Amino acid sequence: PDVTPTEEVKPPPKKKVTKRDTCLVEDFQHEVVDEAPPGSPLDLSAFVDEEATCDVQIYYRASGEEKFTAAVVKPRYNELVARIPKEKMAGNAVQYYIEVKDSKGEMVTRIGKATSPNVIFIDEAAKPRYYPDLDDGDGSDTSADTAIHDDDDNPLNKGKKKIIADSEDP
Repeated sequence: PDVTPTEEVKPPPKKKVTKRDTCLVEDFQHEVVDEAPPGSPLDLSAFVDEEATCDVQIYYRASGEEKFTAAVVKPRYNELVARIPKEKMAGNAVQYYIEVKDSKGEMVTRIGKATSPNVIFIDEAAKPRYYPDLDDGDGSDTSADTAIHDDDDNPLNKGKKKIIADSEDP
């Protein structure tokens, strides 16, 4: 073969992504989850166009809870992932909704809402849906930050203060 050993072979340069200051409905994708097993964490994922500036918030509540909790949304490769802790995956169902806002805080789209959330039925036969590389290796939730969502659209939360819980592991 005609290879010159003095030539250095370099990988192609990474494509430079130019962020735009907008977020459009077509920039966001999410597949609604309708079932999950009890006792395992549940990772909800969404995709946002890498050029878009979108703020994605995911809120959930377990069976018997009145208020929604804001899940911590973390990037994982080309998606955003929010974990519902395994302790919350009990009872008959868990509810969630997603809000997508632009850089100015204006609502772009939502998947469900506090007054009409998506319902995830808890079913022993359902397949687990979580990424082991997002936790401590035991399937537990590693995020310490959660927030109770004060949504004026939700009559259960109307006029209540937003509570931020920030716990630290000992």
